[in-house]
Amino acid sequence: MDFLISQHMGDGGFNCRSNRSGAMHSSLHSTISVFKGISAYRRAGYTYRREEVEIIAQGCLDFLLLHQLFKSDRTGAVIHHGVLKFPYPWRYNILRALDCLAQYGAA
Repeated sequence: MDFLISQHMGDGGFNCRSNRSGAMHSSLHSTISVFKGISAYRRAGYTYRREEVEIIAQGCLDFLLLHQLFKSDRTGAVIHHGVLKFPYPWRYNILRALDCLAQYGAA
């Protein structure tokens, strides 16, 4: 959890490349992956750094909603048309995002 908290980006989300190539903007895929992990952490009843984890979860939620789950926050264009399809098992798409939001209990 310490590493995860250290990787939280200023825009509210996460990017798996931030510690390798210096990404400056979060990605939907990395953010939803972390958000799903936080949701599982929460359901399991863990309490280590819980307040910070809840703040980060809200940041992830805000990041996803800022992008309307699939749009650029700068241009409003669809980020990638693949996010509107439903591949299995792991690739980011809007159905996966909605499922994670529901599991978290987001309104």
